[in-house]
Amino acid sequence: MLSLLTPPSLVALSFAEMAAQLRLGDETTEQVYINTLIAAATRAVEQYTDRALLTQSWRLTLDAWPKQARSHVYSESGAIPAGSHARRVFLQKKPVQSIVEVRVNIGGSWQSVAPTLYRLDQDGLIVDSSVPQPDVFGGIQIDFVAGHTSAAAIPADMLHALKLLVATWFEGRTAGDGAASVPAAVAALLYPYRTQKI
Repeated sequence: MLSLLTPPSLVALSFAEMAAQLRLGDETTEQVYINTLIAAATRAVEQYTDRALLTQSWRLTLDAWPKQARSHVYSESGAIPAGSHARRVFLQKKPVQSIVEVRVNIGGSWQSVAPTLYRLDQDGLIVDSSVPQPDVFGGIQIDFVAGHTSAAAIPADMLHALKLLVATWFEGRTAGDGAASVPAAVAALLYPYRTQKI
């Protein structure tokens, strides 16, 4: 289960940027509606891609650690020994900035896992096999921060897809099918960022 702890404090797309895209000039009568569309389109893009556009905090709750897999060197610092058995946890939101804390519930008590027993890589979290399995359902909690640190850091094609989606919904309002009509161009722009399901 993935739970949002802290939403982003920034927006990926401002009203001024979207107004320019729609060629509204200095018109502000639609500002509230456009800001609502920006928020909705941002959530749609994030859900479609399993990504976080801007900095936000999440908690992943698991019932158990995944199966162990033998791997190669995980860390130059030696935090997880070369060739050791370890577990890989996919965090479901990219890009991951940092791990805040990893906890395991043992005997009804939450125990913090030492940072030397896990590390972050491009696909998720690698956890050493010495970390015990919990003895209760939902007994693993991983708190992490995901997203880009600023709108300028978001890939340009993702931002363009966001603008296209807002424009489609805005312009389709008069036809009564705004939210139901999503251009294929949006899906094409976002496709490279989708998480591949196995």
